[in-house]
Amino acid sequence: MSEFTQSVKRNARRILPADTYFNRLIWLGCLSVLVPVLLIGSAYYYISTNRLTTQFQADSEESLLLLKDRMEQTLGSIENMSLQLSMEPLIRQALADPAYNEDYLAQMELLDLFQARRGTEALIGDIVFYRTESGTTLSNTYGHVAESDFRYRKDLGEALKRGESGWLRLEESAGEGYLSYVRPLPVMHRGEPEGLLVMQVDETGLDRMLKSYRTSLEDQALFVLAPGGTPLLQASGAGANAVLPESADLRSASTGEETSGSRLVRSEQGGALLAFQRTSFGRTYVSWLPESSMMQQLSWIRGLIVFTASACLLFGLILSVVASKLAYNPVQRLLQHGARLRSGQSSGVSERGGNEIEYIRSCMDYLNEQAGSLDRYVRSMQPDLRDRFFQKLLRGDYAGDPGELARQCARYGIDPAGEAAVVVVKVEDLLREKRFLPQEGAVIRFAVRNVMNELLQNGDLSGWTAEDGEQESAAVLCFPPGTPAKTIRESAGRYGERIVEALARYLSFSAAAGIGRRVPLPRLPESASEARTALKYRLFRDSDRVLWYEEPIRLDAGSPLFAYPKEAERGLIEALGENDAAGAEAALQEFTDRVRTAGSYNVISQCYHVLLSALIQALEANGAVLGKVFGENLFEQLKENQTSRDMHAWFAGVVFPAWIRIRGENAGNSSRQLLRRVCARIESDEDGSLTLAECAANEGVSASALSRLFKKEMGISFVEYMIEFKVNKAKRLLKETDCSVTDIAGMVGYSERNLNRAFRRCLDMSPGQYRTLNR
Repeated sequence: MSEFTQSVKRNARRILPADTYFNRLIWLGCLSVLVPVLLIGSAYYYISTNRLTTQFQADSEESLLLLKDRMEQTLGSIENMSLQLSMEPLIRQALADPAYNEDYLAQMELLDLFQARRGTEALIGDIVFYRTESGTTLSNTYGHVAESDFRYRKDLGEALKRGESGWLRLEESAGEGYLSYVRPLPVMHRGEPEGLLVMQVDETGLDRMLKSYRTSLEDQALFVLAPGGTPLLQASGAGANAVLPESADLRSASTGEETSGSRLVRSEQGGALLAFQRTSFGRTYVSWLPESSMMQQLSWIRGLIVFTASACLLFGLILSVVASKLAYNPVQRLLQHGARLRSGQSSGVSERGGNEIEYIRSCMDYLNEQAGSLDRYVRSMQPDLRDRFFQKLLRGDYAGDPGELARQCARYGIDPAGEAAVVVVKVEDLLREKRFLPQEGAVIRFAVRNVMNELLQNGDLSGWTAEDGEQESAAVLCFPPGTPAKTIRESAGRYGERIVEALARYLSFSAAAGIGRRVPLPRLPESASEARTALKYRLFRDSDRVLWYEEPIRLDAGSPLFAYPKEAERGLIEALGENDAAGAEAALQEFTDRVRTAGSYNVISQCYHVLLSALIQALEANGAVLGKVFGENLFEQLKENQTSRDMHAWFAGVVFPAWIRIRGENAGNSSRQLLRRVCARIESDEDGSLTLAECAANEGVSASALSRLFKKEMGISFVEYMIEFKVNKAKRLLKETDCSVTDIAGMVGYSERNLNRAFRRCLDMSPGQYRTLNR
């Protein structure tokens, strides 16, 4: 025991030396702060517990009141919308018309009304109309569906049993995340209802609304109870039970005489703070906040007391250590350390020998040296800045600012009054030959620019190079004012030939050079555009490596003797239809040879577009459903091919295999064959009286199966297809014949009134207005 006591005394003397009263004063101050902190913290903890409970009661009641107002407004608007819809003439017509099940236009109008009303309230997921007599069901999601095929047919029976308007958690709809508001039809009905109007509300949105009115505690649970205490909605906290707790106080809140209040209650799950608000409609809004969650909010006070006491003791200890360690002025020691870093010495200056003025002077000398280094670096960056200047000049950035152009020309020693011509070089087939990866385009452009720069430096031309896009490099050849056009053409031509030869000899690159006309420096973008245009001549002049814009070839004028090679196109499609790839390539070569004689880029490019369109149409004629995106992708790829070799390789390597594959996949597609037969029968029907049931019976399938197949394969329903077909047929008759609107309506299977409705739905005009605009 004596040894332990001696050890404690030795450690105490080490920490609190007898001759250092400053350290002892620090410890005394720490203890003087620690004891009051512990006493005041304990008292504050007790007071805070009571105040926190009161505050949570007030917050819960206030947030619950706001939630009730917001939720009642939302639910009330949906109930009001349901009432307004039930009074609509379209609803009354649907209930009264015995033939409504076959009146597709009226059904489409009712669905449009549902869609319009649904768009006014984001929480509405679906609106369902059910007619008990015919078993007709209309909804935004499923359209016209028989009762036997309706997804929520069990819910319809459950709603009919209720017999009155109200909010229900229907079993099937609730499983899909919907809370339903059911209204029997008609509104003033006697006996059994003739129909139902069901508003299916997204329960997720209501749940988010509930959670947005929580207090700051995640464990708080909010419930919306129907009259009688049945839960409608609930938003449980992170640690709360998803089931409404059993409590006599909770039951009295939903059925008692009080309409609002809050109190601390006890249940099987423990203590909790209960707050409730009941509306005049009998709905009750309940907030359930566990007592343990509230008490967790006071943990920061306990932690603060412990942290404050520990910080006081630790602060005293740190001060003692720092005071005993530091012997000199920290600023002076920092200056000495900086001087050592500046001079690179391993040992510093003596403590009394340092001079702050000398140190500052040496720092200024160092900054001056760094400024000179920075100036030399900027001068070394001058070529990069010059490249950016030429890139901006090629883009036309200085077109509206001649003053800035003159300043930049003077900066880089260029005569702004001189003339220049642009040479654009493009390397071909590198990615197709797999010598480089697609992301290595910058490496290719760097190598090409090096060759172009070296030829400029070693030749008798003056100018600079710059990057022109992601695949091309450009050289700007500068000439003094008054240089003859013949000299400029010969010099630029020799330079382009030397570039192509050097790239082929030293880098094995196949390249082409396009040369624009000479222009004044401010019009340099025109010469660059002409050079890029000259490169397009490769589509019919593969053998030329240097191409001039001044060549007697106009891109907008084809040969008057040229005719599109329809026979080669037909032979190509026939060869593909027989899976004869070799024959297709031979026909493609014949096609290429024929279109090359046009001598016009625009004509040749259009010929290849027509060929691709013919291939796509041939596939679609065989029943293939390609989709809009597929065709757009092919035409975008077609634009990327700039030479006849590229075109031939792309058609043979990409289009032909895809054509043969898609045609083979489509050969056994019986569903599409069935749709083609149905569409052909509709087109051959002269009076336009075919119905979905008749088409289905003719093909030996059910009407619902044919309706689903139309929606899946064609993207529209059978009714919408019939409307579009009849409207298109009527449009053709209005333009090509002098028949009256009444006669044309009869030809397409409509009355004049229904034809007018269909035209206004599809074209937003009457048949007479359409005839006036197109005759």
